[in-house]
Amino acid sequence: GGPAVLPEDAAFLERTLASLVLPMPRYGDATLAKLLNNALAAYNALAFGGAVELAAGAALALPATAELLRHGSGGSWMADAFAGLVDDLLAKDAALLAAELGPLPTIDLGDPEALPPALARARALLGD
Repeated sequence: GGPAVLPEDAAFLERTLASLVLPMPRYGDATLAKLLNNALAAYNALAFGGAVELAAGAALALPATAELLRHGSGGSWMADAFAGLVDDLLAKDAALLAAELGPLPTIDLGDPEALPPALARARALLGD
């Protein structure tokens, strides 16, 4: 999140601390990107928790269903690490992001017609 680093510094970071070092064009962008990543982690954790609650309400076998959720197409690192999450840190970073950018998007899968256009907007922003 600080000043630009030399290529050899980036290589050192990738060898020792980080799996990936990405240059950001403006000072502070890396911090904002980190908050976005942690907010996405919180969304993923909430989605996994919600799916577990739905499974319990449907009287599904929770151990087997949770395993399927972790390894199926909806799985994520957050689902794998769910038991050991530091919930208050996820909440703190989400609150910091909201303070910086304003209200965060809510996700409601109850309106199936809203999903395709929302995904299309994000794909267009990414140029996909």
